[in-house]
Amino acid sequence: MTREHDTQLSTDGESGLVERLRHAEAELDRLLREDDLTGLLNRRTFRRSLIAHLGGAARHGTPLSVARIDVDHFKLVNTIPGDLRVGDEVLRRVAQILRGSARDGDLFGRWGGDEFAAVFPRTDRDEAVAACQRLLVAIARDDWDRVDARVRVTLSIGIADLADGGSADALLAAADRRLEEAKLAGRNRVAAG
Repeated sequence: MTREHDTQLSTDGESGLVERLRHAEAELDRLLREDDLTGLLNRRTFRRSLIAHLGGAARHGTPLSVARIDVDHFKLVNTIPGDLRVGDEVLRRVAQILRGSARDGDLFGRWGGDEFAAVFPRTDRDEAVAACQRLLVAIARDDWDRVDARVRVTLSIGIADLADGGSADALLAAADRRLEEAKLAGRNRVAAG
């Protein structure tokens, strides 16, 4: 082997290592931002995005709405005998439907367990209700047999807007109270106050 050949091998090895490190860094960044199961924003990143959108709404005087979303009776889905992956598949499919229903600028995140959250920038309460009603329709129309023939999925959704407070905590708490109202009213519905 010549010295030029050794230098070429060293350079190729270094560039390959650099490429692998870039790939690993990108994957780590993704894992820090996204929920691993659903691919939606994770709770921390969602909350940061909500705070940023609140700042934008305050600066520009635009409306903003927030939703808390719960998969109805998810505990029953998780107890379907025979396959422990059904619950995960339901959550993945709900996430796909949320992403597919998003308008430009809408953000969805997995809040935890079977709960999701949404930020609807430049959207007042009535527009947020309409967007969430469309979500309920999309969930109802989905072919859940692809996941499991025993599964039928519905959502309960609670909505808050800037009239409920100007902080992330205030909006999320108001949306959570309305989510509980939707559940108490029979589930598979949107509650907006």
